[in-house]
Amino acid sequence: MSIRRWSCSTSVRSASSSKIEGIGAALPEAEKPELRAALVVSALLGVTVAHRLLGLTPLRDAPAQQIATRLRPAVSAWIEPGGSRTE
Repeated sequence: MSIRRWSCSTSVRSASSSKIEGIGAALPEAEKPELRAALVVSALLGVTVAHRLLGLTPLRDAPAQQIATRLRPAVSAWIEPGGSRTE
């Protein structure tokens, strides 16, 4: 692995960890807030990579509001204690 690649992944990991801590701190303590925050950050990072870095056509062509509308139920399920349980 090159130093440049390692540095980039370290930067992304550091920024993501910071976001996870911030979101986790804002969530109620019940039901593992840090895990729920990590799910939110990971999902949004994945969408961002697919949209910006990979330029996947359906994401690239969709209006931001449409993407937000589609993501909202999943994000809500992760941040709300109890979420959408299927157990």
